[in-house]
Parts: sequence; structure tokens; C-alpha cells
Amino acid sequence: MKIRPDEIDPEKNHTEKLLDWTGKNYQSFRQYVKVSEQDSKLQVIFKGILSIFGLLVMVLLSPFLIVGLMIAFAAVF
Repeated sequence: MKIRPDEIDPEKNHTEKLLDWTGKNYQSFRQYVKVSEQDSKLQVIFKGILSIFGLLVMVLLSPFLIVGLMIAFAAVF
């Protein structure tokens, strides 16, 4: 079945809106923790810690991890 160009919905659905919002916030965060030449040593350390914290948050919120936890809890109960 072919989709005609006039049948494509021009509005973004909720998933695309959420992905766009997430992508914009992630880029904003990466820009904030980017180390520049003007940063002092304390700022570099702080940005490094913030970057690691952001990575940990992303891993904790990963859908793969959530699905794995649901399977693990289902196996226990």
C-alpha cells in the first residue's frame, strides 16, 4: 500500500514532539557542559561531574533498562 503525499499528516504526533523536545534539551545540556578555553580548573571539574551525572540520568531513564527491570520483576513475582 502506497501513501500519497496528500495523505501524510502535516502535524507532528506526540512521539515526534517528545523526541524534538528531548533533543533540544539534550543539545542545550551538552552546550552548557562543553569545556571552553576560558574555563578555570574548578569549572572544568564541575562540568565534568555534571556531564557524568547527565550520563547516569540518561542510563537510568533508558527504555531498555526499564524493560529489563520489568522483566526481572516479573520473573521474581
